[in-house]
Amino acid sequence: MFAQADTIQTPPIEYSAVLPFLIVLGGAMLLLVVGAFLPRRSRLPWHAAFAVVTAGAGIVAAFPLWSRVVDDGPIRAMADTVRVDGITVFLTVVIL
Repeated sequence: MFAQADTIQTPPIEYSAVLPFLIVLGGAMLLLVVGAFLPRRSRLPWHAAFAVVTAGAGIVAAFPLWSRVVDDGPIRAMADTVRVDGITVFLTVVIL
C-alpha cells in the first residue's frame, strides 16, 4: 500500500567552520528575545555589554579556525557551499 521511501542523503555539517557566525547569530537572537520581554526602560544598560561580549566570543571562536586554515589550507564544508580561507577569517575578525 505504501511505497518504500528512499533515505535522503544529506551532507555532513562541519560546525567548526561556521562557529563564529553561529555564536553571533545566537547572541543576536537571545538579545532580541530577552529585550522583547523586559520593560521598555531597564535600569541597567546591559544591551551594549551583551553585544560586546557576544562579538568577543565570535572573535575568540575565529582564532582556532585561523590556525586550522594556516596549517591545513582552505576549508570546504557543507558540500562545498561554505569555504573558509585566510581572508575569510581575517574579515570575520575585522567585521566583528
